[in-house]
Amino acid sequence: PPSVCFAELSLAAAEFASKAGLAPRRGLGIGRGPAEPEADQQEPYLLPLLLNDQLEVSRAVLWRPGSAYLELHAALSGVAGAQTPRHGDAPLQTLHAALLVPEEQWHIFADVGMPSRSGSSLFSASGLPPPLPRSPLEKGGLLHAAPGGLLANGTNGTNGTNGTGSEYPRQKAAIYVLADGRRLGRLIEMLQSLDRHFNHRYGYPIVVFDEQLLPVQKARLSAATHSPLTFVPVDFRLPAFIDASQVPEKTGCIPERGLGYRHMCRFQAGIVNMKLAELGFEWHWRMDDDSLLTGDVPYDVFGFMASKGMLYGFVSTVRDDDACIVDLWDTAKTYQQRLGNSSKENWFDEWPRGAVFYNNFEISHASVFTSPQYRAYFDHIDRHGGIYTRRWGDAPIKSIAVSLMVPPERVHRFGDLGYRHAPFIDQEPEYMRKAPPAPRPIAPLPLLAWKPERPVRSVIGRVHIDTAPDADLQELLAPKVSAQGWIGADIATSIRIASGAGEGDPDPYV
Repeated sequence: PPSVCFAELSLAAAEFASKAGLAPRRGLGIGRGPAEPEADQQEPYLLPLLLNDQLEVSRAVLWRPGSAYLELHAALSGVAGAQTPRHGDAPLQTLHAALLVPEEQWHIFADVGMPSRSGSSLFSASGLPPPLPRSPLEKGGLLHAAPGGLLANGTNGTNGTNGTGSEYPRQKAAIYVLADGRRLGRLIEMLQSLDRHFNHRYGYPIVVFDEQLLPVQKARLSAATHSPLTFVPVDFRLPAFIDASQVPEKTGCIPERGLGYRHMCRFQAGIVNMKLAELGFEWHWRMDDDSLLTGDVPYDVFGFMASKGMLYGFVSTVRDDDACIVDLWDTAKTYQQRLGNSSKENWFDEWPRGAVFYNNFEISHASVFTSPQYRAYFDHIDRHGGIYTRRWGDAPIKSIAVSLMVPPERVHRFGDLGYRHAPFIDQEPEYMRKAPPAPRPIAPLPLLAWKPERPVRSVIGRVHIDTAPDADLQELLAPKVSAQGWIGADIATSIRIASGAGEGDPDPYV
């Protein structure tokens, strides 16, 4: 730490040591004022090191009544800041060790791996490889996009392997998330699920878009994961063409979600992929702070997408609430008609109204959402104002764009990955399934993966939710094969809610 932080505390400890006839350990020096850094280099500076006492093993005798530690503590208790968070316990523990514990009775657990949540240290256990760099700015600088974009053979022009034995080439790719300082616990759980099931093998950078995260919060996130993190600030505000007086405080779509949520929708729909492309990333994998991988991902998903010539990947689809898409499909239809695009890339007319890719898990090539075609489409949607007046979400906006601009054979469903986004998505990893799924007819368009495929029971607060396949809805939305082979929803779902367990049959909700 900067020596000036503990000047008074250190000088008080030096006075105590002098009276007690104690000599401080070299390297944990005390007694030097902050204005004397160039004096006698053989003498240690003022508290140049702090022991990280977040992992500390000690004998009780060190702290018992009558111990030298309590005498030292009493001598320092009158120093300004000694009893406040300004100093904390680490300086006191360090001074105690430096003055009162014989050096031969110290032990450093260098064989124990321990990340510090404060971000002050991150040690791997002895014999393990060192932690991955925490930022793509480290060890070689940012990756840069290769000129020319997507090549005809479905790769993006990168060469080499990812060093894991995978048959897929490593890509210029990033995982990204939008951070909320009020939900760091959830975000840490998500980051650790990525480490555990995917990124410990591949080490792809994670870009954290944040709105005013505190330094201590960034440090906490960095300490919680071995994945390299890059923090990119975002500034949410109304675009200049939106009249603030016309923006309602609440909308008919989930009224409890305010203006901040609508800012988020606009950012995810029209801004985030541009920022990632500017950073040099050609593949973008979105995860939300409450997204979780629940099983090992045995291959490089970015390399898979590139090698197979895919452009857009998803796990599941859902049907958005009618109140959340008021006028959106009609607005998109107007754009389609103006575009006059009748090519095979355009299957918007066959995409069910209200169906959306549940894009809290989404892998896309940069060209999908940064192309001139998408930028023109998003500008058409954006200037309508429905994101702020109707709360149009980023999921339906992007889903419509995929149906307008991405050939269906270049859309991939990751049906083999373990993924959970409570309470609606809980897909088991393929290797954990007891029996292989029944074969499905081949269709030229992506199957709508209505979830869940098995009962899911969740508890949100005191509300118990039981989500299971519903026979009536299943019949209503039964797969229908047209002359072109289009398959509709392959499963339908209802939700029942009860106020608590054991209170009889729950009332129907949906």
